[in-house]
Amino acid sequence: MIQNIMIFLLVVLVLVACAFFYARRKILTVEDKKHLKVEIDAEVTKMTKGDPKEAIMVGVYKQGTSYFKSEGRFSEDLYQQPDQHSIFQIGSLSKLITVSVLHALIREGLVTMDSTLGELMGDKYELSEDAKSVTLHQLVTHTSGFPRVPKVFIDKTVDQFGKEDILKNPYSVLSFDDVIEYLKTSEGKKESGYVEYSNFGTGLLGHVLEVVSGERLDCLAKDKICSALGMNMTSTELSDEMNESMVQGYDRNGDKADLWTFGALEGAGGFNSTAADMLTFLKHFLNQSSDSKNPLDADGGWMKAGKLEKFYGNKNVSWHNGMVGGFSSYAAIDPVDDIAIIILSAKATDLTMPGIMLMRLARTQSWATSNPS
Repeated sequence: MIQNIMIFLLVVLVLVACAFFYARRKILTVEDKKHLKVEIDAEVTKMTKGDPKEAIMVGVYKQGTSYFKSEGRFSEDLYQQPDQHSIFQIGSLSKLITVSVLHALIREGLVTMDSTLGELMGDKYELSEDAKSVTLHQLVTHTSGFPRVPKVFIDKTVDQFGKEDILKNPYSVLSFDDVIEYLKTSEGKKESGYVEYSNFGTGLLGHVLEVVSGERLDCLAKDKICSALGMNMTSTELSDEMNESMVQGYDRNGDKADLWTFGALEGAGGFNSTAADMLTFLKHFLNQSSDSKNPLDADGGWMKAGKLEKFYGNKNVSWHNGMVGGFSSYAAIDPVDDIAIIILSAKATDLTMPGIMLMRLARTQSWATSNPS
């Protein structure tokens, strides 16, 4: 009896293994239909699931050619379709901009990756011993030991909005003074060196850059990054022109959501941008890849390809995603195949899987011989 059960289990395991490797081979063996534009259009339609209300904007760059595709409309009342110049909140893609500002200041000699909070801020603010030793490298790579968001910040947000509406606009109730007050104790901080994704850590990095430079993060981003690249519609502050181009965001339930505002920690998620600006930004990283052996490591703020990305063949991809109350985003670059993709959605929904599939599409399909734009 036991022998029969063992044989049965062995057969099941063999069948499961065969099914896995068959599926894996099918996923990796993709026919190039030689019309990437058409394939992108179909993929974007899948992302929206036929819902015309929420706006989504996709940009794909591959080997010298860029293409944008949108679905949905600005709002329930405005039927106009968004385009590559429409404004979205980009959430945690802001971290890539903040880290790029850091690298600009490193090139200018203001700081190094090994500079500590104690060295950069200790003479102006009271810091706990744990905080003093944290390096900028640790803030960038999420190895500082700081929590994702300190409990005292969560408590303050709950007091303001209540548990039910904690995601209404959580960072709006925080200030730089709250950040400095927390650093006096660093309550809840773990030992440095272990990876734990921290919005607080990257938000703090933005404040550190402000302290050492004497300029606001938004001004630094414009001076060091956006102006040079022509990213004229990327900012933490909305101008009148940007406000007019801002699409309506929706929460995960499809209800209208207010814009998130950042009284503190805007370096972690406070930027607004367009698909055109963000694709330009991503192409900048691809250009850097020819100047360095490893420009897209964790020091750049990127996530490296994990098991899921590699399962779909995206082994050379660096990526990041983001989400705020009414928006979500996904960005990825493949320096080997010279590809960059950006997805901006006016709904708070996880875009990681759609992003993986879009990158797979961009890798395996080629443009038609005619111009796709």
